[in-house]
Amino acid sequence: MEVLSDVLDEGQIMIAIGQEAPDFTLPNQDGEYVRLRDLRGRAVVLFAFPRAGTYG
Repeated sequence: MEVLSDVLDEGQIMIAIGQEAPDFTLPNQDGEYVRLRDLRGRAVVLFAFPRAGTYG
């Protein structure tokens, strides 16, 4: 299972406007894992907080 940290570790942090995002998996608010590819064709909002102690 490729989680977002794996994608970021590979250096794929920035994508261009209109470019398709790479597939990744994240836990939702209920702790269940959700894959981006399962949401294709639907509106998706990803909200992330910076790590504690970092600039952001």
